[in-house]
Amino acid sequence: MTKINTHKQTVLHRKANYSVILLYMSTLQTVENRKTYGLIPKKTTITQPQKRVLKSIFSSLENDECEEQPLNDIERVNKRLREANTRKNEEAEKAQAQALTEDSSIFDYDGAYDSFKSKECERQISAKTSGPVIKPRYIEKLKSTAEIREKEKERIYERRLLKERKAEDELFPETEKFVTRAYKEKMMEAQQYVVCE
Repeated sequence: MTKINTHKQTVLHRKANYSVILLYMSTLQTVENRKTYGLIPKKTTITQPQKRVLKSIFSSLENDECEEQPLNDIERVNKRLREANTRKNEEAEKAQAQALTEDSSIFDYDGAYDSFKSKECERQISAKTSGPVIKPRYIEKLKSTAEIREKEKERIYERRLLKERKAEDELFPETEKFVTRAYKEKMMEAQQYVVCE
C-alpha cells in the first residue's frame, strides 16, 4: 500500500493535467477493488502464544518470593485432571494391596481359567459315558441301499463280461475255460440275490 501511495504522489507532482490524474486514480481504484478467484488466503494477524516462564527446579530451595504465573483455563483443567488421576491410582493401589492381603490367589487368572475348563471337560466326558446310547436314524437304511446298489452294479458288470465272453467263444471255440472257486461262489451269491428279489 505504501508503494502505491508514493507512486501516486510522484505522478501528481509530475503531471499537471487534472484529467490524467483522474484517469490514473480510477485505474488504481479498479486494481484495488478487483475481484480475485481461486484460493485466497485470509489476511489474519498471527498471534503468537504467550511464553510461560518455567520455574527453576531449585526454586523451592531458593526464594519463595518469586511470583507464580497465573494459570489459564486449560492448564487449570489439566492440573485438576492430574490430581484426580493420582488420587484414583492411589485408591486402586490401596484396594489391590488390601485384596492381596485377604486372598493371595485373587489375581491368579490362569489358574481359575484352568479350573473352569477342567470341570467343563469332566462334565462332557461323564455325559458321553453315562448317557443313553443314541443310534443314528438313517445310517442303517443308507448302508443297506448302498449294498443293494453295489450288487446291482456288479450284476450289470457281469452281464457285460458274459456278452464279451460269448463273442470271444464264437471267435475261438476250441479254447479251454477255467473257472475259479471264488468266481463260482460269487456267481452263487448273485443267483441267490436274484431269487430273493
